[in-house]
Amino acid sequence: MNLNKTTQQIHMAVQPIAMVTKQVLENLSDDSQTNLGWDPLKSRFYSRALPSEIFLEFDVLNQSLIIAQNGNETTISIIDKSTNEVFQALKEQLIEIDKTYSDLVFKSHYEIDFEVEIFTNLPQPELELFCKQRSFASSAIQKYFDDEEIELEARTWPHHFDVGDFFIIEKDEEGNMTQTIGIGWANADNLLDEPYAYVSPWDIDGINFKVTNPKYGKWLEKEGWNGLVLPYSQFKDFSMDSLMDFYQSAISKCEDTMG
Repeated sequence: MNLNKTTQQIHMAVQPIAMVTKQVLENLSDDSQTNLGWDPLKSRFYSRALPSEIFLEFDVLNQSLIIAQNGNETTISIIDKSTNEVFQALKEQLIEIDKTYSDLVFKSHYEIDFEVEIFTNLPQPELELFCKQRSFASSAIQKYFDDEEIELEARTWPHHFDVGDFFIIEKDEEGNMTQTIGIGWANADNLLDEPYAYVSPWDIDGINFKVTNPKYGKWLEKEGWNGLVLPYSQFKDFSMDSLMDFYQSAISKCEDTMG
């Protein structure tokens, strides 16, 4: 399986949604107006609510963009189209619902370090594996947030296409963050050549330690990033429970080391 190529196409396929939400919704400092929820039952990414009660979705298994409004859905296949062509088809359908969408332009506010010229019809087994990984990861991360009463959502960030977030460990007297821990699931990138779970500590004074003897995975430092990682291939039994076990043990280890 070439899951990396499949993930890149899905990554690029959600960019028209990110372009629309960036231009239509209030811009937040962390760009979270563009991030995406994940529906494990439908195997779909979905946007935040847009004007006219619209949600934009991407159906991974059917490789289609969806405009959802009040129980009605309009489907746009991405196959044999470029990202620009998908965007223009999406814009055209949105204008039919609400003329204010006519101001949309094909423009990204960040760069992605690869290109997908034309979307192709991807093999179902690879799409299903992607959905399995994203479903377990999103569910495990959200469960951790809920169990620890951390008011965060496990959402996918369209720039780097990882799912997760960070939570605050410590603040200074002025209320500024001084220590945080990031938790997530990432695609193959410049750190690892396959998808992986990660837990990444941050300190305002810099990380001057290494987490040793973790229960799972390994400590990795590369290009200004540090954290515990567990690649997909090293899970003995990939499941929500195994992900939870990694996240809980890795976070506990980081907290103990941070002091």
